[in-house]
Amino acid sequence: MRPDAERLRDKLLVTTSIAQRGQHWRLALEGWRASPFLGQGPESFRTLTPQQACAWRAERKAPCNLDDYLSASHPHSLYLAALVERGAFGFCAMLYLLWIWFFALLRVDDDVRESRLWSAAAAGLVVVAVGGLFNTTLRVEHGTLAMLLLSFWLASSRSVRVGGGAAAEHAASQHQPR
Repeated sequence: MRPDAERLRDKLLVTTSIAQRGQHWRLALEGWRASPFLGQGPESFRTLTPQQACAWRAERKAPCNLDDYLSASHPHSLYLAALVERGAFGFCAMLYLLWIWFFALLRVDDDVRESRLWSAAAAGLVVVAVGGLFNTTLRVEHGTLAMLLLSFWLASSRSVRVGGGAAAEHAASQHQPR
C-alpha cells in the first residue's frame, strides 16, 4: 500500500479524535458551569486546563479524573464554544442568529427558492449548524463563507420577510406606489 494511502487509512480508523473531542467537550461544560450566565470570556477556552476543571468540581464536592479533560485551542463544537466563552446569554444570541437565518430562508416566495444564492445560503446554514456539532464553524473558513453567501443572498433578494404580522404588513402597504 502507498504511504499516503496508509496514512489516510490510519487517520480514518483511529478514534483518538473522537475521544479527544469528548475530553474537550467535558472541559467546556465544566468551564460553563463555573460561569453559566456570561461565560469565561471570548477566546478563553484555550486557557482552560484539566486542573481548573477538577478545582471547579472540587468546589461542588464532585469527584474528578484529570484524564477526563484535555486542553485545546477550541472545544470542537460551535455550541459548546458559545456556552463556555459567552455563557447562556451568548449561547441564546447565537441560537437566535441561526433561527433568524433559518426563518429568512423559509419565508420567501417559491421562485426565490430556485435561485442559486438561496441554495448557497441554505447550504451555508446547514454547514454552520450541523458542522457546528463537531467544530467551531463560525470561527473558521466555513463560517466566513457561509456568512458571505447569506449576505449575498440577502442583498440580492427583495422577497425576504423576516418580520411579519399586522405592523409589518401595514408598513409595507404604506410604501406601495399609488
